[in-house]
Amino acid sequence: MMMNLVRKGVALLVLLAVVTVPAVSAPAAGSAPTTAELEMVRSKSISALKFLDDFWGRAFKAGGRSFTAPQVRVVNEGHAFYRPATNTICFNPAFFVERMRFAAWHTKTDGDMAFIIILAHEYGHAVQSQLRLSFSSTKERELQADKLAGAFARAARDAGLLDQGDMDEATYTLFTGRDATGTSASDEQAHGSGTERVDAFHTGFKGGVKAAFQR
Repeated sequence: MMMNLVRKGVALLVLLAVVTVPAVSAPAAGSAPTTAELEMVRSKSISALKFLDDFWGRAFKAGGRSFTAPQVRVVNEGHAFYRPATNTICFNPAFFVERMRFAAWHTKTDGDMAFIIILAHEYGHAVQSQLRLSFSSTKERELQADKLAGAFARAARDAGLLDQGDMDEATYTLFTGRDATGTSASDEQAHGSGTERVDAFHTGFKGGVKAAFQR
């Protein structure tokens, strides 16, 4: 199933690592996404992206900078990644359904924040790119994107948009997206350990945008 969520923006650079699938299988984890699941991903992704546009647009304006939202496109393969040549964040709805199912199974919730937090992480890389930030390693860059996702979650909470269980879903997704033991910090797929990713997310959630940019 394809859907176009194309929006204008500037070039970004990010590749989200393959999320580690837990050993415990959730019900229907291997089956094709249902129409209802795909519609949930579609509608909630659109809502989340609108909020992200507004949130980061206001944050940049407060700092005296302009911000251009990235384009977004749905693809039929892969996971979630950024294409700098076309300034596009791409995501596979089947991957998002998988993440939603696993989070729902393990946290006993609806699982929607599992894929929303991935979008927020990707959007964090858009912010980094427009600020022309530099990092000592891939892991440092990715962990800061988790902090920026946390700042987004804080703003969503303050706006009354978080449901019960959303924080558990986000934490579960980030923890299971951890690096394999022994992964180098400079590996192009490095994102950090489960504990590092969750800690980074909570840093942004507790302290907001200011804390997310502290190193």
